[in-house]
Amino acid sequence: MQVLACVLGIVCLYLRTAPASPSGAGSLFLVASGAQTEPAVDDSAVQQGSTAETSVAPTHLRGSDGALRTQTPQARPLAEMSAQQTEATAGAAAKDPSMPGHHGDPHLNDDVAKVQSFIGCCVKGWENLPESSLRVTVLSGGLSNRLFAVDALPPPEARTGSNPMGHALEAPERSSSGKRHTHCPCGNSRQEPPETAASNSLSVTRDQTQPPQRVLVRLYGHGQEHTFFDAAEERRVFKLLGDMGLAPKCLAEFPGGRVETWIVGQALKRTELQNEAVQKQVVDLLADFHQTILPPSGSKYSADPAWCRWVQQLPQAFSGHRTSEDCNSEQEDPFVRPRCDFAFCRLDAWAEDAKKGSPSRLQVGTQIPPLHASISRGVSTDAAEANGVVTPEVTGPSSLLSPAEKRHLDRVGLLQYYTEEAKKLEEVLLARVKYELDPERVREVYGSPEAWRLLSGASIVFSHNDVQENNVMQHDDGVLQMIDFEYSGRNFRSYDMGNLFREMTIDYADVQMYPFFSVHLTDYPSLPVRRRFITHYLNRLLTVYGSTSGVLAVIPRGTISKAMVDNFEVMVEFSGLISDLLWAFWSLAQMPDAEPSDEFSHMQYVLSRLTLYELKKSELIRRGLFPARK
Repeated sequence: MQVLACVLGIVCLYLRTAPASPSGAGSLFLVASGAQTEPAVDDSAVQQGSTAETSVAPTHLRGSDGALRTQTPQARPLAEMSAQQTEATAGAAAKDPSMPGHHGDPHLNDDVAKVQSFIGCCVKGWENLPESSLRVTVLSGGLSNRLFAVDALPPPEARTGSNPMGHALEAPERSSSGKRHTHCPCGNSRQEPPETAASNSLSVTRDQTQPPQRVLVRLYGHGQEHTFFDAAEERRVFKLLGDMGLAPKCLAEFPGGRVETWIVGQALKRTELQNEAVQKQVVDLLADFHQTILPPSGSKYSADPAWCRWVQQLPQAFSGHRTSEDCNSEQEDPFVRPRCDFAFCRLDAWAEDAKKGSPSRLQVGTQIPPLHASISRGVSTDAAEANGVVTPEVTGPSSLLSPAEKRHLDRVGLLQYYTEEAKKLEEVLLARVKYELDPERVREVYGSPEAWRLLSGASIVFSHNDVQENNVMQHDDGVLQMIDFEYSGRNFRSYDMGNLFREMTIDYADVQMYPFFSVHLTDYPSLPVRRRFITHYLNRLLTVYGSTSGVLAVIPRGTISKAMVDNFEVMVEFSGLISDLLWAFWSLAQMPDAEPSDEFSHMQYVLSRLTLYELKKSELIRRGLFPARK
């Protein structure tokens, strides 16, 4: 009888989690993985029993037609969810076409059951809730992480009157099945919710005195190592930022995963970033985030050669800001991994990752497919400013190369060509920063090395490194907060801005045909907009942080000079070039052997980012900021 009951239970669980043939699906952008969204209970149960707070998952966008959509980080296609499915899942996200779905996955149902069995003991205020009062909804599943939304449903007797939630999270001592938690996998890691987040200018104050009604559960898909980021470092950074109020708070950890607070709000839309008021909010967010100082990691890392090239050649800029890495050591420990979060180290590493996969077949220029992605050019302000010089119609990155460059591309292939280009870009940037750091120029423009570190786009700060509209959440009260910190680390102060400006031109949401994205160059901020953006950013730094850094002693409050803005704008444009190469290498490494025509095209995304690179490089050549093509 027990065996029969077990079999019936498994069958019922399967039926409750089987797909209901939704008319559309979304994709979750919190992690680089995805699977089709299905609630872990049937629709009728949701409609009758769910009294959880209605909110939008921290992955949602709304298209122009009002349909709910979501997105994954960097070049993930978006798809629609039906109204019925949206209501049933209360904002859950769905399938990422670049990853295998969870249908037929024998482990997913086990994960749902596992989460439901222990989540009660991991969340403060949920200890006595029966399992029947905890609803688990699958948000994503795939190669990286699995995400679940868990709602605490009050018992039926609490769902009456004018207060349907009743805040009645007290429940009988035993679950409906008679089971009690005999072992809590969260152990002592459970965090007591503070009354408010850390009180600093960066934090988002939230009342957490009441037990949460919904949490996010993340099951890790990998061990300590990850191809594109350090998973252990991501967990450390996420917890620190959560404690500071800069990220969703880590409520508890358990072997193989963690529990996070749920954000009630929605991601910014790409079009919203064209609004000046929203831009000012984003600027303040970036300025504050870049002043974050995290304690050093206890992990042992070897020196990052790319980072050391900058530290050693720019001693004045880094005076008093060196890390614990011994860049002067000639000893390399083969058993200690290098720390690789700096932009040029990642360019090296991601290019190497790309060489291991499908891009290895792109050995010569004739193997590069044509560009099919839509790149609308229009007439930009910057084009008019460039003495009327208009770039010819582009059919891909090679159409912008000189004859000599085209011959070299055909000879060495796409990946090798742009790996070499990354080295050239590093040399150009290093020369630019050395120009800024000429002692006479530092005194004339900034007044002191301390002011240069605070106000130069070339100084090194803690950066998000993947700032885009989908990684900026807007709470219901209008406060902005960034999410997804797996790529965060040291970078140029200008990088987040340069990356964001690039993302403002790429539409992943409203393109329902191959290659499932489009590029709108006219949405790239014009020079006046860039200067306004930068001026507001520098004023924020000077006003909020100038006194503590000693900068006000050499720069009176509010006197951001034209030269400061000019220098920063150049670094933003160079940082955009870094962003183009980084995400091109990222997409090359993700590219399958054969790309279906009904899924997002990593190859077309690569060609589009490289086309953006060549267009911006040509513009910088015209401005005299980049060496001429040979």
